[in-house]
Amino acid sequence: MYRILGDHDQVTERRQRQQHRYEKPELLATSENELWSWDITKLKGPAPFHYYYLYVIIGVFSRYVPGFMVAECESAQLASELIEVSCRRQGVVPQ
Repeated sequence: MYRILGDHDQVTERRQRQQHRYEKPELLATSENELWSWDITKLKGPAPFHYYYLYVIIGVFSRYVPGFMVAECESAQLASELIEVSCRRQGVVPQ
């Protein structure tokens, strides 16, 4: 039966299918200090299993580095302090 219906283009999917449409968010900076991105990178230390952590803030508009820090541990407190200090240095207001 399906072969005959297929010959006449009458076979269709009867189940309703959901179509998930995900749009990748795009961030656009049009001026200096409008949008920053940050990352923490693990660096090898002088001894085995000893690491340092490089915290870096990068401006999306110009790729300028307004702040960085090297620490012996990874913590939210250190990241928060780096962001606050970098904002003060660059004159960034909360808005």
